[in-house]
Amino acid sequence: MNDSVLCQFMKRRWLPVFLVFFLCFPLCAQAAPEVRATVDRTELRMGESLHLKITVSGAEGEADLSPIKDFRVVSRGTSTSINMVNGSFSQEVSYTYTLIPLKQGNLLIPPLRVKTEGGTLQTEPVRIGVSEKAGKGTADKDIYAQAHVSETSPYVGQQFVYTFKLFRRAEIANAQLRTPDFSSFTVSETEERKQYRTVIGGREFQVTELYYILVPLKAGDFTLGPAVLNCDIVHRSARRRGFFNDPFFGLGTNLEPETLQTRSFNLKVRPLPPYEGAGTFSGLVGDFHIRTTIDPVSLKSGESATLSVIISGRGNVMDAELPEIKMPEGFKIYRDSPEDDVKLSPQGYSGQRAFRAALVPTQPGDFRIPPIRLTYFDTASGKYVSKSAQELTLHIRPSEEKQETDIVSAPLPENVSLKKKVEFTGRDILPLKEELDALQNENSASLLRFLLFFCSPLLLIFLCRIALILGRKKDEPSRIMARRAGNALKQAENSQQEAEIFFSHLYRAVIFAILSQSGSRGESLTYAEAADILRSAGYSEENAVQAAALLEKIESAKFSGRLTEKEFCRELLKETRELFRLISV
Repeated sequence: MNDSVLCQFMKRRWLPVFLVFFLCFPLCAQAAPEVRATVDRTELRMGESLHLKITVSGAEGEADLSPIKDFRVVSRGTSTSINMVNGSFSQEVSYTYTLIPLKQGNLLIPPLRVKTEGGTLQTEPVRIGVSEKAGKGTADKDIYAQAHVSETSPYVGQQFVYTFKLFRRAEIANAQLRTPDFSSFTVSETEERKQYRTVIGGREFQVTELYYILVPLKAGDFTLGPAVLNCDIVHRSARRRGFFNDPFFGLGTNLEPETLQTRSFNLKVRPLPPYEGAGTFSGLVGDFHIRTTIDPVSLKSGESATLSVIISGRGNVMDAELPEIKMPEGFKIYRDSPEDDVKLSPQGYSGQRAFRAALVPTQPGDFRIPPIRLTYFDTASGKYVSKSAQELTLHIRPSEEKQETDIVSAPLPENVSLKKKVEFTGRDILPLKEELDALQNENSASLLRFLLFFCSPLLLIFLCRIALILGRKKDEPSRIMARRAGNALKQAENSQQEAEIFFSHLYRAVIFAILSQSGSRGESLTYAEAADILRSAGYSEENAVQAAALLEKIESAKFSGRLTEKEFCRELLKETRELFRLISV
């Protein structure tokens, strides 16, 4: 082999090795980590939003966004890129957020700390100017959101409705709704929601309405921030170019990110005025009625009659307690557990609660049960109202007395003695001991042995009782949420023909199933909270992410116009069943 052939061989054999070496060498000489914060705009109006990007070069980091007070922050995801400049490689990790202004004026995005492996870095502050809302009507847009509350100055304990409305003329995907902070209220989302079409300004919109029932927990001034909907607007190609342009392959489709937000609401929650009336305040707030019945009204002493006290109306009827009953003497009362028939609708809680008791008279006579009184706070008039049921009367008849049975015997013949001669028939089976050694003292038990023998059953029962109580307290929330999850899944399976109700039941089933793993109650979860609960319960990262993704997919389907796709609904139901099997609900 001559020199030229050898050189060509060496070039062919070692050239790739040298190239890989020189390409990889700069990776070992990266510059020190850097961090910067950039925004896509510095001037906007109320109702608009901006995008904040925090970029970490040369390392991975975690930004602390808690100093941001003038904006509501919504995470939009993370991306990683590798760049090569002048033969040197650098890695960048970008964190993207949507910022929604909470007020007008010259607002500040303060310096943000970012923790990296090499230490803590800090971004530069950014000034944002926010002016008043634009005068252009929302109906000129293809998609927008609105919200309103049914009451801006409710009383403590008074229910009111927060309504979220989505108007759209375009198809959307990947919808994620962030409701306002309801921490000072109890909140329940209704299963019922509306979808309809309406014409605004000569343009037809499809409208989706969601309802949340809020009940203030304390008096004071509160602000409900804007609800935020992140979604992608779907733009489809007008022309089809063969088989591979089918939407199944995602070709011919363009997704445009969009962030919608509603207005904020300032609420003034009023305390209930002091109660100075007669009787006892029931704690009910709303509009209520009371009625009583008794059956039968005429009975015998020792028999039983059923007294029914029914409280119905609109408000916190599920919190009703049995009012005071002034029963006359001569009755025994056996109360049953209350029966609830309460429904949650877009107008709030309504229904009735029935209390029943068995009355057993012990003596005859005519008895009168005075009217039972109910006192509640009427939100319409702002006053305490007392209502009374009708007076009840009972007629008690004497019970039938048992007749004494006369014992009759046949007469005996005269001069016949009733005495019999006593005869000796034999000795006892066990012979009597007549000797002196039969009298012996038994060894008496010690005091310690006696106490152990006497108290050990009581101690065992006490320990079992404590174990049952502790076990019941520990497991009760988990069992309750697991039972609710199963019921919601069954309701979803039975309502597949009604898509809107199906998605509501399925969403609640996943929420309750995840909460059953944390031993806590609730009605809603964010995707991050759902994943954290499963991680804390010992499930893998893959399972936690899978559950959060399922929750996001169900919520997104409620807004994305996929309500009529039966195959998609069946697929979601299948994934939910697999989640139930995974976490053993």
